[in-house]
Amino acid sequence: MIETAQAIEECLEFLQYQLHKRDFGEFSPGEKTMSTLKIGLTHFTVAELYFLIGSSCRYAGDAYVKSEIPKYRGKTRAVSTLRTTIEKARANNWDITPWKRDYYNCPRSSISLTLFSSALHLDDAGFTELIDEISTY
Repeated sequence: MIETAQAIEECLEFLQYQLHKRDFGEFSPGEKTMSTLKIGLTHFTVAELYFLIGSSCRYAGDAYVKSEIPKYRGKTRAVSTLRTTIEKARANNWDITPWKRDYYNCPRSSISLTLFSSALHLDDAGFTELIDEISTY
């Protein structure tokens, strides 16, 4: 489904942005990262997943600053933390605060603008609603 693929790409871009912001270097997503995002998107909106990604990257950054992990492990710590946080949030029915778009540093992708706004006339629904619940009328 194209909406899910677009949502995964948006989450990947945001994850890469958050890791780069903490100077963890280049990030090449693997199978674990992709499965983590797919699982997350079945239960949370992109905006909610952005919040969890931001928190996980902040945690990994804090662990590096406290010398708990070397810098090269920051990326894997962020993804592992994200997976654990998603599982805890699902199990405990957490009410996740949706992340607000940072239009200046992370503008909306042209694919998102084209797909959700122009083609489907759903504006930012792909960001604020569960992908499986988006109605195209």
